[in-house]
Amino acid sequence: MGMRIGINGFGRIGRAIFRIARSESDVRICCINDVNDDLANHAYLLQYDSIYGKFPGKVEVNRECSSMVVDLRSIPFYSEGDMEDVPWSRHDVDLVVDSSGISTNFVSARRLVNSGVIDGVIITQIAEGFVDGTWIHGVENRSPNDFKGKVISSSICDAVAIAPVLQILDDHCGIRSVFLTTLHPWLNYQNLLDGPVSSVSSPSHSWEDFSLARGSTVSLIPKETRIVNALRQIIPELAERIQAVSFRVPTSAVTAADLTLVTEKDVAAEEIINIFSDESRKKQPVIGLSEEPLVSIDFLKVDTPVVDSRWIRVHDKRHLKLLLWYDNEWTYSRKVIDLIRSMGNSLI
Repeated sequence: MGMRIGINGFGRIGRAIFRIARSESDVRICCINDVNDDLANHAYLLQYDSIYGKFPGKVEVNRECSSMVVDLRSIPFYSEGDMEDVPWSRHDVDLVVDSSGISTNFVSARRLVNSGVIDGVIITQIAEGFVDGTWIHGVENRSPNDFKGKVISSSICDAVAIAPVLQILDDHCGIRSVFLTTLHPWLNYQNLLDGPVSSVSSPSHSWEDFSLARGSTVSLIPKETRIVNALRQIIPELAERIQAVSFRVPTSAVTAADLTLVTEKDVAAEEIINIFSDESRKKQPVIGLSEEPLVSIDFLKVDTPVVDSRWIRVHDKRHLKLLLWYDNEWTYSRKVIDLIRSMGNSLI
């Protein structure tokens, strides 16, 4: 039957997790909560997606039972403002994925786990100080053992994609320093047109930097990034050697990460290509490798981050340039599913 999963927050990440879980025999979504109580709208957004296309199944609404019916299976749907008020135990939920983005749920997650209502919670963002640990597949040598009664962070999309690359390179040639630039698609809280620093679409979200409130559809917008703080939770020995900036770019999906590294040992471009080629051929790879002349949209729905071998450059033997592609929604959600599976194994 597999793990019985609840989703708290049915936005972009929650729906991506749902789509991926549909094809997984050992992960079953059995309860959903979202503060928006328009069930028909949620069903519509699941069925029709501007980026990932039409849902490959039948989605209906049962208003009498307050449930979403997907492929003839009824899934209870709640609209509680606090995830602690959802009757997860009534639906035999083992694990809840909190993809709401609402920080007050950090405390609620802890109370749910401590009370024994559920066996664990995954928080899909940085939640330092509220979680028992942060886990990224392919970075730590240990598996997420003994997660019963734990609240775990699955970090952020950039860290999930970039941390395994840094780990692989550090293991093979050592990393002295890294300069990182991410080119990240716009997010739904940004303004379509120039506006106030309090987001028009999400008034609770505001910026101190006036440029971040500019129109997201017409400009590259430079901004600070949380990736160094995210990496500090998982590979602290490397995080201190990294400087990073980000750009919001006017595309709808897929992020590019431009990494410039100084290595401890001499390297050659062919050597680096071979390293990632070997990694990509593993039974359960954490990194892919592309040799084709592709653009960002070609990496839509990739399950793992992909190193673009065409842009690997080495200067003066120890200056290395890499280009990495990943779908900031789908790739990240796939790794959340991997974490669910790992936590499930520890709960058996």
